Amino acid sequence: MSEAELRLARNRLDKTDVELHQGMAQEMTFIDDASVDVILCHWALTLMEPVASVFLNIKRMLTTNGVFAAIIDGDEKTAPGYREIHDIIYTYARYDYPQYGVIDLGDQRVRTSAALQELVAQSFVEADIKITPMVLSLKAEPDVLARQAAGFFYASFVLSANSHRKMLVDLESHFATYLKDGASCFAMPVNCLVISQN
Repeated sequence: MSEAELRLARNRLDKTDVELHQGMAQEMTFIDDASVDVILCHWALTLMEPVASVFLNIKRMLTTNGVFAAIIDGDEKTAPGYREIHDIIYTYARYDYPQYGVIDLGDQRVRTSAALQELVAQSFVEADIKITPMVLSLKAEPDVLARQAAGFFYASFVLSANSHRKMLVDLESHFATYLKDGASCFAMPVNCLVISQN
């Protein structure tokens, strides 16, 4: 949805036959019915609302044997230590913006396998729906891992420069307490959704 990023992409793809469009996933009328074989979505469903209409639109665009694949946030209970990192970052976000996080972004049903399965099944009645829970693990030295882990949380991007520096120091200290062979680990819960339309 960023004009600047679209400009960069158009410049980079200038001499190709790739078409770029700007639009909301709920209303992609510029794409014909049953005209797309594969649709990929990388960590965007988590923020979309209403999300049910997104699935209906995907179903509309996919060909008979089309496939939709998405990476989505998973259930945080499946990733050891994830909540602690979340809480460190959100403490700083709430310091700068006391109401931050009071309203969750997106539809919460996409964040657990059971609720996601039920939601998708409403739009894709006769499709093959597979949800594979995974845990993405990053290993690095504490200072590197602090920056990498913070990048997965939108809350870290709203911080003032001063709060961001302090948050990184706290994350680094947290990861330093769990060193093993010079590195620490950050675990991120992820769901891989694949829908094969019949």
